[in-house]
Amino acid sequence: MSQSPLNTVGQDEQMRSYRQGWNALNRLLHENKSFSGRETNNAFLNCGGSGENRFADVSSAIGWDFADDARAIAQVDWDHDGDLDLWVTNRTAPRLRLLENTLNNDHHFVSLLLEGNGTSTNRDGIGARVEVKLKGTPVPFLKTLHAGHSFLSQQTRHLHFGLGPEAKENGIESVSVNWIGGERELFEGVRINKRHLLKQGTGKAQSLSKRTPVKWQPIPQVIPTVDPVARTIPMPGQSLPQIITQNGTLFWNATTQLQLWSPTCSHCLEELPQWAKAKGIILLTTENDEETKKTCELLFEKHAIDQEVHMLTQETMELLDAFQSSLIDIWLPLPVPSSFLVTQNNEVLAVYRGPASTELVQKDRALEEEADRRKFATPFSGIWIADQPVTSPLRVAKQLQGRGADDQAILYLQTALKAPSPGLSKHELTDAHLMLGQLLGKSGRPYEAIAPLKKAIELVPEDVRVALLLAAAYQESGDLKTALKVNSFGFQQHPANLNLLQQRGELQYSLKKWAEAIQSYKALLKKNPSLTGLNIKIAEAHCLTGTPDKALVALKNSLRSNPRYLEAASQLSRILSTHPDDSIRSPQEALMLAERLCQITKNQKPSYLFTKALALANVGKFQESEVILTQLTQITDINQASHSLSLNAQSALATIKSGKPIRNSDWPSL
Repeated sequence: MSQSPLNTVGQDEQMRSYRQGWNALNRLLHENKSFSGRETNNAFLNCGGSGENRFADVSSAIGWDFADDARAIAQVDWDHDGDLDLWVTNRTAPRLRLLENTLNNDHHFVSLLLEGNGTSTNRDGIGARVEVKLKGTPVPFLKTLHAGHSFLSQQTRHLHFGLGPEAKENGIESVSVNWIGGERELFEGVRINKRHLLKQGTGKAQSLSKRTPVKWQPIPQVIPTVDPVARTIPMPGQSLPQIITQNGTLFWNATTQLQLWSPTCSHCLEELPQWAKAKGIILLTTENDEETKKTCELLFEKHAIDQEVHMLTQETMELLDAFQSSLIDIWLPLPVPSSFLVTQNNEVLAVYRGPASTELVQKDRALEEEADRRKFATPFSGIWIADQPVTSPLRVAKQLQGRGADDQAILYLQTALKAPSPGLSKHELTDAHLMLGQLLGKSGRPYEAIAPLKKAIELVPEDVRVALLLAAAYQESGDLKTALKVNSFGFQQHPANLNLLQQRGELQYSLKKWAEAIQSYKALLKKNPSLTGLNIKIAEAHCLTGTPDKALVALKNSLRSNPRYLEAASQLSRILSTHPDDSIRSPQEALMLAERLCQITKNQKPSYLFTKALALANVGKFQESEVILTQLTQITDINQASHSLSLNAQSALATIKSGKPIRNSDWPSL
């Protein structure tokens, strides 16, 4: 079974894959697609056979084969008629179905509700096992009361036993409960076709009265007439992304209808005479080639439209599509014609998918004065059970980010946060500033990320996410001291956070606070032993602090617990061959480790070949070392690690050509 990662420290690749999976799943849902390929619900009858003949699909026979995207199912005798009915929840409408069991037969039942004593057994009796034995039958009926039965569902706590047609003639011989505390209790007075309460410690069943049936009265539902235009009314404060055309950035000085159209769209051509007479409208064509421009100019001249031809860029079209998708949970492509009714302050009053009439647009201009716009957003009347939601720029920004438009998301957040919606809570504002900082950092602009992250930490100082990112922004900007101060601030509030502890060790290491870095890395390794790579850092720090003997102990202990920890073996070999102190070096042991590394990796790992070259030089085999180092200087891979290795090989080559072994001058002698 797939599981969520237990922690995020040192598992970047695993977390990345996990998040990608969730993003793909969410996109599937938002695009109105099905988990199951829209297959119908299935019900199978156990026929008692074997192999292919064991089960029969009776879905259609019992009225079960709904084309719902069903998720959870729970059993309960809802109408108290002695058989089990089913509640089913769906991801899509209808969200809830009650399937009533109307099968008529002469079978019998008994229903038992458990109540524990609250000391040795929980009050709900969860975990108890009930045995019901009929007279003349050798095998009892068994049921255990569980908390949770299937995906996202909980069945009734009334244990329902189907007893079959012979139960009335035979009768119940005994009923016993094995309580979770360990004791077994017999209950008297249990009768078939009845509901009983079995209270721990009483030994007698109490009869439960039948529920008074509820008579549901259908209410006529007035179905609104189908409108050819899909009209969406956003909540107040929803701003539109910047509109870029082939002529530059678009501006307007009054409430304006931005109409998307195309000369190849039949609906658009039908609406063009109406648009020509309308006031406060800007026509934006979705194509941007010269031929389209000439066609538009001719059409404008024909219909006496005194307006410049505005041609949207592909990036702006994607922006507008992302914006309208952020308003609702179903992400459908933006059709043509579509339009946006926008105020002078860039606030969106309405979005129309389809040909909107002049009268409708004119009516919606009054929305600018409406504080609660929800009543205009639904086609039917009702009672709201919560306050009007507040507009957050995060929805649009996340849509843009999900489409790979990070730069547009940054620009949108920067603009929206200059004058955020007054109803946003400090936590919602923090999330918006945090996302802006994340996007700026991801785009290689860590210095710019500092300002929004500082704003976020001012709003919610205890937010560990902000402390981590702000410290990282200072770190990437080169201000390591401030980065450590921010990290320390977060660490004081969240001393158990492993991500902060790992960042703390990295900063201390970069600031050459070796002893402090060792303590941080050891504490992290103690809490998460799987981070074996920390042993390399700890060993290096011990060498830098003049305690190489402790470095050797740490690396050898790592190899004892994991003999195939190759990086630890490589680091151990380098210390044994290049340390300036004679009492630390062990030439033959270093060479043995290095040769074993290259044998395991079949001489395909350049860094292990470099380790071997160092060990060879240390035992005086300069010619063999020179051959390896010469090969390493010719590495052509274009990445930082390969380039650094090549430079180190060149430096080592120059040293051994003079007949001297390599010594690491960064490590002080004992």
